[in-house]
Amino acid sequence: MPAKLSHSAPAAITDPDSAQDSAEYIAVLASQLQRIAETNGHQFLAYLIEMAVMEAWRIAGPDADRPDKSINSAGDGQV
Repeated sequence: MPAKLSHSAPAAITDPDSAQDSAEYIAVLASQLQRIAETNGHQFLAYLIEMAVMEAWRIAGPDADRPDKSINSAGDGQV
């Protein structure tokens, strides 16, 4: 049976300081969902989520705190 997930976001995210902050948070969460999809063989779903991750990082901007190991579909380490 899967673990029960909480659907509430931290207070800082429900009232973010900026659109960039919320986009960064979305990118991180979506990256986790992408890994879950890939691990469970949902390749097309993982691809779609990856597109959302890339868009969220684009919105977050160049100063966003990206994880060191972010890999895009080209595999070159750029998001």
